[in-house]
Amino acid sequence: MPLDFTERPDHSTAYAHGIATANPTHAVSQQAMCDLMAESSRIEARRLKRLLGVFPNAGVKRRYSARPIEELRISHRWPARNACFIETAETLLAETNQDAIAQSGLEPVDIDFVVSVTTTGMAVPDMSARQVGALGLRPDVRRIPLYGFGCAGGVTGLAHAAVIARAHPGSHVLLQFAELCLTLLDPTTDSPPQLIASALFGDGVASVVISTEGPGLFSIGTGHEQILPDTHTVMAWGPGEGALEMALGLEVPTIIKTHLGTVAGAFTDRSGVALDSVDAVFAHPGSLKVIAAIEESLALPEGTLADTRAVLENYGNMSSVTVLFILQRALNKGFTGPFVMSAIGPGITAALLEGEVAGTA
Repeated sequence: MPLDFTERPDHSTAYAHGIATANPTHAVSQQAMCDLMAESSRIEARRLKRLLGVFPNAGVKRRYSARPIEELRISHRWPARNACFIETAETLLAETNQDAIAQSGLEPVDIDFVVSVTTTGMAVPDMSARQVGALGLRPDVRRIPLYGFGCAGGVTGLAHAAVIARAHPGSHVLLQFAELCLTLLDPTTDSPPQLIASALFGDGVASVVISTEGPGLFSIGTGHEQILPDTHTVMAWGPGEGALEMALGLEVPTIIKTHLGTVAGAFTDRSGVALDSVDAVFAHPGSLKVIAAIEESLALPEGTLADTRAVLENYGNMSSVTVLFILQRALNKGFTGPFVMSAIGPGITAALLEGEVAGTA
């Protein structure tokens, strides 16, 4: 049966029935990461001293790493880094996938599609193929990898998985995210963007089960994603000597201030949902400067992005995974009502998605 991505008007809503998140076991404080980069970086001393000021001002107190701090000090070559990604992601995803499937009242054999989102590692066969045996998924499960969305992947992943569910009513879609950003860390870097990235990023995974069968934990409505003009080199990954290296332009917050409001207007036109009509905005943080740019461009009231700030502080920027942590945090606190999720990633891609957590009767 060929894949069908046509949205059905009679099944306009998809529902998430289980959501699970996890981190590797190694906690790394912001001070420990700062000390690591101060000791190891090849950036010129006076410039390095100035750049290290980003650490106390990044809004991150700790993150979790697939590698202990002792191994982070070693500048591994790409094969070793990617092997760490595959091994850790496979183990953690087996845990979160099992949890999300169990929350949904399903068995692994009930899963019809697996959508896999990552930007920080490469696996052939992909991570979904590796979960077939680990979870006991059907060998004929249909697998769809989404690679390269970066931080926008949390919102775009949910949106694309919901499209698949709506196009195949009654099917069950397992959506898995794996981002082990610190496997790419090179402590001997002479690149300022790489050093700034080390102050922000952390490792995590997440899983969600989606179908058209309601009511579920929350509904997933209309999504909108838009590439901003002439920005594809501003935020990107590219091959370095030992790993992928980040290109991260200082103009990112300014670009967000300039364009995100227009993208939000297009989202409202498409979905009929205005941001001032929802009870919460769950925004991928990026950094504190990015959070401030989002608040300004969307005219958000003070405190709207409290959960965003809390997740950044305690887990760092986990790329696509982060917005799932933010949503789960709100759910654990008993949030109900309509919401909008937003994220910014390479492209530059701006993505928004509307949903709702129904209250209990």
